[in-house]
Amino acid sequence: MSKILSKKDAVFLCVSALFSALLCFFVYSSLFSPDAAKKTAVISRSGKIVHEMKLSEDGTFLIEDLGFEVTVRDGCAFVSRSPCKGRYCVNSGRISRPGAAVICVPCEITVTVRGEESAIDGVAG
Repeated sequence: MSKILSKKDAVFLCVSALFSALLCFFVYSSLFSPDAAKKTAVISRSGKIVHEMKLSEDGTFLIEDLGFEVTVRDGCAFVSRSPCKGRYCVNSGRISRPGAAVICVPCEITVTVRGEESAIDGVAG
């Protein structure tokens, strides 16, 4: 009678399962680390800070006299509405890494992410 798994197959399966578990742990800890709660989106107008939003809390901030709106959702900040012609700031996408910024030159608005950089830069697998 033949065996279903040889010793080599069993060792390979155990090592693969361990590697997968470690990979899942590192991905989970980098995405949901306490560092994410420390990041804030800083909204400045003409060089002066007008509002700060935690990236860990979803919400919107509207500069009413301009009709300029910044939204925080799923740990990322982005410009959701702007009165400028090209709307390059709206099309620039979401930011979440410390130091990243979205700049609207016509409105003189900047949205910058502040916080600590995670020890893990990326995970490849």
